[in-house]
Amino acid sequence: MIFWHPNCFETGDYNKVNEVIRSVKNPENLEVLLITYETVDKVAEGLKQTPIFYTQLLIDASSITKAYQTNNLPLLIVADQNHNINFASMGCSDDVVRGLKQAILEVDK
Repeated sequence: MIFWHPNCFETGDYNKVNEVIRSVKNPENLEVLLITYETVDKVAEGLKQTPIFYTQLLIDASSITKAYQTNNLPLLIVADQNHNINFASMGCSDDVVRGLKQAILEVDK
């Protein structure tokens, strides 16, 4: 799950996430949920700048972002087929992207 924040598109951070997603051996087993409180127009504008691969969109989902207490910050969560969370972190720093890649590799066996 990616809790999306529009300012991240300006930094190019989602390009790092896309590199990780592209490295998945079995993309048919991967489901990427992009969850945001933003409107359809704002999301469409952001995804034109930097598309996120294999994404299902949950737009204008402030009830979900509130439930996960994201404070409208970017959040990445990796869960396995049994819905066990293997990784969760805020932001897209290099350390976070390395952790994301490691967690995805674990569930992509």
